[in-house]
Amino acid sequence: MALPHHLQVVVTDKTPKGFDDPTTDVEGRTIFWPAAFSRVTHDVLAEFLPEVIGNKGAPRAISKENFTDSSRKETKAVRERARKDLEEENKVLADKIRQIRSGE
Repeated sequence: MALPHHLQVVVTDKTPKGFDDPTTDVEGRTIFWPAAFSRVTHDVLAEFLPEVIGNKGAPRAISKENFTDSSRKETKAVRERARKDLEEENKVLADKIRQIRSGE
């Protein structure tokens, strides 16, 4: 997932009033992560993961199907289109800056 802005994660015991789990600010740019939540998450995973790994193997977030030759080619094509789009946008912006500076 691509976001139009950077995220800032703030680990703190001073979350916004009324929140006791990870949450974002109104604009969605800052994630407040309670320090205690990190410890609880760690403890739960430390207990749960050995059982999962023992029964079914290590968990995988991305399936093997997403790593085929065709998916790699598709990803490469998407990146190339995005790069070309960015180059075009940069040219347009550079032209606008030149117009502003020259007083056109």
